[in-house]
Amino acid sequence: MTNYPPHGQYPPPQQYQPQQQPPHGHWQQGYPPPPHRQNPPKKGIPTWLWIVGGVGLGLPLMAAMVFLGGGNTENNDGKQQATPASSASKQKAVQGDGGKPAWVRPKKGPLVDQLRVTRNKSGGIVISGKSRLPPGTRVWVTIRKVGSKRNLGTAKVFISDSQEFFTEPFTNNNRPHRRGRYEVEVLCIFNGAWQKKEILDLVGRGGRKLPPTALVPSDKEFPDAGGRVEIAQKVMFPPLPPSLIAIEAVKRSKLFVRGKGRSYDNVEGVVKLFLSSKQFKPPYAWKAERKKGTSVWIVTFTYAKKTGEAIPAWSYNARTKRVRYHNHSGKLWSWSPKY
Repeated sequence: MTNYPPHGQYPPPQQYQPQQQPPHGHWQQGYPPPPHRQNPPKKGIPTWLWIVGGVGLGLPLMAAMVFLGGGNTENNDGKQQATPASSASKQKAVQGDGGKPAWVRPKKGPLVDQLRVTRNKSGGIVISGKSRLPPGTRVWVTIRKVGSKRNLGTAKVFISDSQEFFTEPFTNNNRPHRRGRYEVEVLCIFNGAWQKKEILDLVGRGGRKLPPTALVPSDKEFPDAGGRVEIAQKVMFPPLPPSLIAIEAVKRSKLFVRGKGRSYDNVEGVVKLFLSSKQFKPPYAWKAERKKGTSVWIVTFTYAKKTGEAIPAWSYNARTKRVRYHNHSGKLWSWSPKY
């Protein structure tokens, strides 16, 4: 029987030959670790030459596979499947440059439709609509009274990425336009003075790449020679909200002030006269609030007032249409001499 030295003090492994081979991959206590096998050195071609040769042969082979494969593979049915590279190309074509939706050239008109009229908080008129023209196209929007050729306002807009447009608010000398029937004209010309080169590359000069039936032809005898977008549509301007009606009534009123007589200018003109002194600092704002349970509105003009300073106020009766100054500051801000 072989006597083993204490655990952990093994002599060189070749002096011990265990009587029983342990299970494969499991070395139990009492068995020496297997000797380290060292492969004898090979003679022949150096290793670095094998590496250089493999790389030199592998690169041309990979290039040939890519060139012959064309980026497609075949499934078991013999149908071609797009590789990830071809899927990315397809996605880029759908999204367009920079991930934006690609513009699709329309096959028929109209190129501008769904005109809408809304008012903002100050009563200004905003014209909006949908378009099939490319994003970035410049468009002019004009408003006028029905039956009149005099323009009440013109706004320059650009088609957005969502193929919509919104004008800046139209006003009548900084006052809201009254309710009623108006005409909105949308005009778009396709030349270098109106459009950028990128837009003309898409639609063509004179819109020659657009459907001729959607354009007003420049030459009726030869409609294929190009044209312009020109649409005129009658719309209804909505009524003012009650609060703005009260504010406008106060602004337009020339009040009689006790002890001084009737003002030479209306309230709005007197307010501008006070502001010209530079004593009253912005922000400026007109506000109106109705007295609960009545038809009377209290209209105020606010500014950056000093502590304890009263804000001018007026009253407007929606039933009788009467305007009066409501406090002492309102009285002072309601009269001006002839100047």
